[in-house]
Amino acid sequence: MGNPENIEDAYVAVIRPKNTASLNSREYRAKSYEILLHEVPIEGQKKKRKKVLLETKLQGNSEITQGILDYVVETTKPISPANQGIRGKRVVLMKKFPLDGEKMGREASLFIVPSVVKDNTKYTYTPGCPIFYCLQDIMRVCSESSTHFATLTARMLIALDKWLDERHAQSHFIPALFRPSPLERIKTNVINPAYATESGQTENSLHMGYSALEIKSKMLALEKADTCIYNPLFGSDLQYTNRELQTTQKSKYLNRKNGREA
Repeated sequence: MGNPENIEDAYVAVIRPKNTASLNSREYRAKSYEILLHEVPIEGQKKKRKKVLLETKLQGNSEITQGILDYVVETTKPISPANQGIRGKRVVLMKKFPLDGEKMGREASLFIVPSVVKDNTKYTYTPGCPIFYCLQDIMRVCSESSTHFATLTARMLIALDKWLDERHAQSHFIPALFRPSPLERIKTNVINPAYATESGQTENSLHMGYSALEIKSKMLALEKADTCIYNPLFGSDLQYTNRELQTTQKSKYLNRKNGREA
């Protein structure tokens, strides 16, 4: 374990829209969203339970975004088909909340993890695992004094409800929040072996199954280029100045303009 002073309490609100139409609306409706919550026993009352947000611990020097996304996937594997888990699109820090009791003087962060629009995927109810609730149903009974929620969770849910209301009034914010993640937007990926700097890479990992000639062909096809000019100085130990490089580039440009290849 790391230094306790560097460990931060993090709460995670995984939210998903019920339909795509709500993303473009300037009017916020809680009934258009669902949120992932746990149910835990109330201390001293075996039959009664309260709802809490997903909670994890963050190391001060860790990669926060990936850590939270991985945590959500692992936590939701038991309820999702084929044990895949729910993959969030991104992680947004909404606000920090002061803690009470033994942790007075410290803060807990509330992170929002937007997920895909609700579809026909069937999630399995598993005791001890989180499930999706309609946000409107939750907010109808949510208050800091309610026995149905942990106090800090209630405080965070009220703040989340207000935050979503404010963000809906901002043009393009909500669609951007739920748009596909950067990795989802990549359709084709071809690695240029000239940019591989890590030592010890195998040919398979370096070329992703393609030979150098296949990579060149794919790059030309993707870029729709007529020619591919290699910089002869790349990777060499030759010393050159910016002026010499500019002269070389200008010479190649003039040769191509005149219908000749350098």
